[in-house]
Amino acid sequence: EVAEIQDCTFIECQATPNIFQITCVTSTHKLVLYRGSQDGELYDLRCDPCQLTNLWGVADVAEVQRTLQEKVWARGILDSVPRQLRTAFA
Repeated sequence: EVAEIQDCTFIECQATPNIFQITCVTSTHKLVLYRGSQDGELYDLRCDPCQLTNLWGVADVAEVQRTLQEKVWARGILDSVPRQLRTAFA
């Protein structure tokens, strides 16, 4: 028996020594947070599958943004040290 099913996927990326981002992807939305920044990105994957319109800070989706941010904060990912620094891009 499964006790819990994960409803989102987390992706860590440290593209440079100064840029660390964590992405939370659900079946409907994608949230990107940056360590040390108050800015981020939020996309509605149903209406905008190419992720062209950043909804970060838009009042109509504030509840979605808050919920996804809480998922990231609950995992403590932004506070942790990245597991491995990126050495190359594919």
